[in-house]
Amino acid sequence: YPGGAKLAAAGLLRYCATERHRDGDTFTWDVAVRTATGEVVERWEGLRLRAVRKQDGRGPWVTPLLGPYVERALADLIGETAVAVAVEPPDPDGPAHNGARRARTAVAVGRALGHQAKVRYRPDGKPEIDGGLAISASHAGVTLCVAAPDTVACDVEPVTARSAETWDGLLGGHAPVAGLLTAETGEDADTAATRVWTAMECLQKAGLPPSSPLTVTPVRRDGWTVFASGTMRISTLAVTLRDAPDPVVFATTSAQAPDRL
Repeated sequence: YPGGAKLAAAGLLRYCATERHRDGDTFTWDVAVRTATGEVVERWEGLRLRAVRKQDGRGPWVTPLLGPYVERALADLIGETAVAVAVEPPDPDGPAHNGARRARTAVAVGRALGHQAKVRYRPDGKPEIDGGLAISASHAGVTLCVAAPDTVACDVEPVTARSAETWDGLLGGHAPVAGLLTAETGEDADTAATRVWTAMECLQKAGLPPSSPLTVTPVRRDGWTVFASGTMRISTLAVTLRDAPDPVVFATTSAQAPDRL
């Protein structure tokens, strides 16, 4: 349903896109193009798109495009289709104070859900929203936000060169897991250790002790490593971003149903 002359006259336009169906590399979407006041000026129903070129996931990424990629990868890796993900670019004004971080969290939550939502905070700092969804957010220049019907957590950390002794102190009893990952995959020690660190942070945000058992699963994909801790699966992705100087590790966690373990 083309907008014709309305598109040229509308000035700033926004769009809302909803995926209706996926069959392999073919995707069917409904798209609504709106004016700044919300008036729909053009609609696409049953728009069929096909992926014709794939990256290995390691980037460099345009930051806002990373969220949809992570959502799809989680579905392919561990069968998790209920986690909504958004990644917001770094604040152009530099490191953010707590108030600015909360404002960026609100933007990321809205991006992940597809609509605005009021974010409130518990005394321990954990963000919450109405509607029965759990959310989690993390900041490291970029802002990562995840939302799901069940317990969910996330973390993002830049890959920083540290001595083996420093990593041992940070990872504690999980330091051998990073060593095992390096031995099995050939990944550099700092990236492997950062993966383990983000997994520990996710466990803590999910209400588990960071010292909970953590193992490397055989589930692998370019850029991805998945850890297990009981029924939790922590999926970690090491990437480069166009607007960040150093590689970054993103981690998300979700509880797996028994038939997926």
